[in-house]
Amino acid sequence: MDSRSRVRCLAALLLGAAWLVGDGPACSTARADVVELKSGGVIEGVRLEAFEDDSVVVVQTLKSKTPLKLPRDLVKRIVPRPHVLEDYPVLLEKAGEDAMRHFELGLWCEARGAMGLAEVHWNRAIEIDPNLVDAHKKLGHVEIQGQWMNRDEALAAEGYVKHKGRWISPEEKERLETINRDATRLHAWTQQVQALNRELMSGDPARSRSAERAILTIKDPLAVDALKNVLSRGNAEQRRIYYEALGNQDGPTATKALLDAVYAEAEEHLWNLVFERLAARSRDDPGLVKALRAGLRSKDQGVRNRAARGLGRLRAESAVPDLIDALISVERRTIMTQEPVPAGSAGGVAGLPGGFAVVSPVVAAGPNGGQRPSVADQVGRVTTFGQVGYAVGPGMVVPFPMPATFGLGVQAAPPRTQPALRVVQLNTSHPEVLNALKTITGRDFGFNQAAWKQWLQLEYKPTPLTGRVVPEP
Repeated sequence: MDSRSRVRCLAALLLGAAWLVGDGPACSTARADVVELKSGGVIEGVRLEAFEDDSVVVVQTLKSKTPLKLPRDLVKRIVPRPHVLEDYPVLLEKAGEDAMRHFELGLWCEARGAMGLAEVHWNRAIEIDPNLVDAHKKLGHVEIQGQWMNRDEALAAEGYVKHKGRWISPEEKERLETINRDATRLHAWTQQVQALNRELMSGDPARSRSAERAILTIKDPLAVDALKNVLSRGNAEQRRIYYEALGNQDGPTATKALLDAVYAEAEEHLWNLVFERLAARSRDDPGLVKALRAGLRSKDQGVRNRAARGLGRLRAESAVPDLIDALISVERRTIMTQEPVPAGSAGGVAGLPGGFAVVSPVVAAGPNGGQRPSVADQVGRVTTFGQVGYAVGPGMVVPFPMPATFGLGVQAAPPRTQPALRVVQLNTSHPEVLNALKTITGRDFGFNQAAWKQWLQLEYKPTPLTGRVVPEP
């Protein structure tokens, strides 16, 4: 069967249209119906009676790419009803062998949501006329060097490869496959190290020694993460073996793990072990001093101190300027304070200290029975809050040094404050950094950064390090 015949037979299967292959029933054998199932379901579509028999009902729906075959014993009844595809058989007959009419019929199907049928007709159109550009575009084809291709063919022609349903570059495929292989190996190493760790912690000295020997012989860089995950958070003995194993590993992965341990290990003898293993790699890993210098800029004081300690042990003269800069850290913080309200601000008495408020004077009967106030009346009565008050006479302000119990129109109040934001500077000295400077330079200017910088500019002559640095015991 040639390509054209295969497409026509496929169309007949998808569409239920026997007239495409030349020996089928007439167009009138397709009807729009609603098939009600005994289960309560409903199926709407074009019924294809030409493909039915006593056992099945055949219906082409909008969404399905192939007709649905329903056992008759599951069908409750079939109700004729209008359907968006009911005119399809007539349009199909008119399309005949005309490429443009098949293209337009595809558009008609697309407008009614029958994308499967639409694609069948667009494919039929380009089978009749391979140069029908609009049909190729509807099918998502692209033209490469005069040849129309579907998406997969075009991507393959461009050099892409298919990987787990996605088209990617060969390099990306290799990268993903490497990641997958590494993950598989890491999982295997994790299981192996966990088994060795159980032997290590078994309590049997012979089994523990055997497990330690096995761990120390591991050389695969991919095993570093497995060793770290299993041993780095264990007890002191587990961590010791972990650091020894890292020291036996080559490459940047193990160096990075040792550098992490420099900042994480709290016990003195284990820290010394870590640093010895790390310093022994300095010839092969020249970035060690650079990494420790970067640690001086950390906001974590513990990291900063350990970096300084490591640089001192290495006698890293190139780090002296960084150590001087790290000698004192400056931090600016914004804090909330309570500030006094300025004198004469809203709510106070103009010209008087803050904390005083105007009250009404109390007027008593004078000695002559009139309304002339007495001296005490002139002073008036005031409510006090324990503040030194002021007596106010006619046309003047008189100091009143005693705790106020009288005052004409004046009341003592507590000092008023208001919230305010202030920026404060905190300077912190770092003894570990100073110790490193003294170790490397043999000088001691304390925490006087200005003196250190002057010495650095005028007197300091660093000696380049040669060969491997052996740390102090």
